[in-house]
Amino acid sequence: MKTTLLSVTIFLLSIAASAQKVCDSPKEEIIDPNSLSLSKCEVENKTKKKRSRKIIKNKNVSRKRITKRFKTNPNDLNSTLSPSNDLKTTISVTKSFKSNKLKSNTILFNVVDETPLFTTCIDKGKEENTKCFRDKIQKHFAKNFTPGNIAEDEISGKVIIKFDIKINGKVDNIEVRSKKKSKKLYNEIKCIFSKLPLIKPGKVNGLPVNVTYVFPINLTLD
Repeated sequence: MKTTLLSVTIFLLSIAASAQKVCDSPKEEIIDPNSLSLSKCEVENKTKKKRSRKIIKNKNVSRKRITKRFKTNPNDLNSTLSPSNDLKTTISVTKSFKSNKLKSNTILFNVVDETPLFTTCIDKGKEENTKCFRDKIQKHFAKNFTPGNIAEDEISGKVIIKFDIKINGKVDNIEVRSKKKSKKLYNEIKCIFSKLPLIKPGKVNGLPVNVTYVFPINLTLD
């Protein structure tokens, strides 16, 4: 009996030893479902890691693109901020526009820097030039005015005469104001102006301008 029990025990021990060898054998494949599950998780984790790497990489690429989009080359900044031909052209056009504006507008006789001047007047400064201009106008009218040409209209009293001295030296835009409108009076004054010589134009800031001059005359009936 003891011999039988001993044999059974030895047999069982040998089976256990062989089983231990089978488990320890590196060549044996593991078929435990849990190990498959773990392997699947590892695969999923690896896949997630790869995906996360791709996402991070894509983020980095997008950041690079965004950074590149908003970054500006210092040379480009310098070229943008430096005076360009367009700016020079704008300044030139502005100066030209200002010049044309001065030429096209009409300036009052008393506010110009340099008053219009007859060639027979000697340039002695604004005050003397103004006096010479007025004297020449008055003498010219006294010499060339013919009262008989307007006698029929019976015009008397103060008459305001206004005219422009253009930059070309000619007289233009003649206006005559009196208590009584008279075509004959206007024609007479226009005829007197037609006999004026060319006048040196007035200037503002060194540029020739159109100048408006106003003066009165008194007419009396004899």
